[in-house]
Amino acid sequence: MAGDDLGFDLAPILNAIDTADVLIVRFPYFDKRLLIDVRASELDPPAVQLVPQASGIEERFRSVKLARPRLPVPERIVSFQWPRHAETMAAAGVWQRIVERVVAAGGSGAARRCEETLEQMRAEERREQMRAIRGGERYETLWERDAAG
Repeated sequence: MAGDDLGFDLAPILNAIDTADVLIVRFPYFDKRLLIDVRASELDPPAVQLVPQASGIEERFRSVKLARPRLPVPERIVSFQWPRHAETMAAAGVWQRIVERVVAAGGSGAARRCEETLEQMRAEERREQMRAIRGGERYETLWERDAAG
């Protein structure tokens, strides 16, 4: 799937994946963020995981340092919004690019951690869809149950 098919240019996203040491990916369909940190040491393999939303960039730098205390604070964190579903990220080849970058950075089990994270992203989307269908929490249904039913 090319960027033209998606309605936006994939080149800046692929460039960020290829060059940034620490990335945060935001999604429109759930609140968690995807953290990709390809920095590694003997004790710390590259990280790919879902993390809570931060209130700002300062909190994000602190959260990365807390999650990876043996590594230095990153010089910068690149962030971008993925405007579609996680499945579209996989279909467009973007997820494969992430996997390749994390695996190339080293660490045993990197590919497995990537697959687990993709499944968690899919699960987050499903949970959010169910919340929207059921209403409540941040959603309001277009219908109400009959109180007598």
